[in-house]
Parts: sequence; structure tokens; C-alpha cells
Amino acid sequence: AYYTHVQTGNPLYDFYFDVELMPGYGWIFPTGDHTANIGIGILPIFWSPRKSISVLLEAFIQRRIKEGILKPDIRLDGPVKGYPLRICYPHQRVAGKNWVIVGEAAGLVNPVTGEGIDLAMESALIAARTMDEDIRKGRRTHIAYQRELWDRFGSLFTGLRALRDIMVTPIFTDYALWLMNVHPFITRTVMAIAQGFAPPQDVFHPKFVMQFFVPISPRVIAEGYRHIKRSQQQ
Repeated sequence: AYYTHVQTGNPLYDFYFDVELMPGYGWIFPTGDHTANIGIGILPIFWSPRKSISVLLEAFIQRRIKEGILKPDIRLDGPVKGYPLRICYPHQRVAGKNWVIVGEAAGLVNPVTGEGIDLAMESALIAARTMDEDIRKGRRTHIAYQRELWDRFGSLFTGLRALRDIMVTPIFTDYALWLMNVHPFITRTVMAIAQGFAPPQDVFHPKFVMQFFVPISPRVIAEGYRHIKRSQQQ
């Protein structure tokens, strides 16, 4: 939903991995002039929250007010809206005789972030190119599109779902976010994978594995020591 009287203090968009929303997250996207889009997204798996979305959204806002991130005079500007997202690729055929489907209709929505615009555009470009080739060659069944879509997104979606089921849980999320604050390489890798810019297999990079399982590096110890010294001097 959209809200007015929103004063977050910065123009950045924020994500919140509240345990009450696991497996999912909430967001605050400033839209200018003290307004913002505020919402939550949850995944429909067996241990998801059983409360209604509107109740979860109101509780999310109240937590941000209690933390001082939002002001108590925040006001709802319009109705609360909810939308199901299809994240089921490749659970159906996406091409046949004289037809193809693209984007969310094909289940091409990122199962970690819920983002789907870039995937819709890319799948549409693939569809246009393969259909053009098929028409030029007199082929009416566009199975080439289905094959190319799998080559492009099959392993990506398999890896993203595995990453989501492991990481977006109360057990691992706090640890992962702490690691991202400590190690810029882990931050870049996780963000690139989550946004679909890098394959999930990048988590097996030796540097990622080392920092994930041995988080207290000499650099971290040195930074902690310097922080303690500065605190003592103050």
C-alpha cells in the first residue's frame, strides 16, 4: 500500500527480514514528498505465517514505528492490495503450435526477491527471436523457445529455490546478514545471485566458502580491535 506522512530520513529503499515474515520480507520504498510504498511478501510453504496479509502488514508497520523508523502519524493513502506471484518455472509447457508464453505467465518470477520485470522482458526477447526464426523456416511449433528458455533459466531457478529454502529462514538469515556486513565479497555475491545477475553456483567460489565457514578472519579481528580502542579513547 501507499502511505503519507512518511519520514524515513533517507531516500534509500529498505528491506526487513522480520522473523514474523519468514520465509519472506518487508520493504519501505520512498516515493517522494513524504510518501512511500510499504509492503510485505511471504512464500506459501508449510511453515509460513498463517495470519492474513493485512494483519501482517499492520504489525510490520507497528514494529517500524516502535523502532523509530516510521512516525506514529503515518497514514494509509489508498487501499491495501495483494497480488499472488507465480514463481513456479518450469512447471508447465511454455510453447506449442503457434503460441508461446512469457514472463510471469510462464512462472518467471525470481523466487527469492519476487522481481519479475527483467525476466519478463528477457523471455519476451527470446520469444521474439526464436519465433522469427521459426516463421522464416516454416516451423509452426515453437519448441525452440522452450528449449532456449530452459537453457537460460533452468539452472538459475533451481539454484535460487535451493538458496531461498536454506538462507531465507530464521536460522540462517541473521548469520547471512551479519556476514554481508563483514565481508564485501559475500555481499556482492549474494546480491548478484538474488537479482539474477550471477548463477547460484557462485556460492561455491573458494573465497565465498572460506568467508562463510570461517567468518572471523584476521581482518575482522583487527577491525574489532581498532573499534574497541576508539571506544576506549572516547
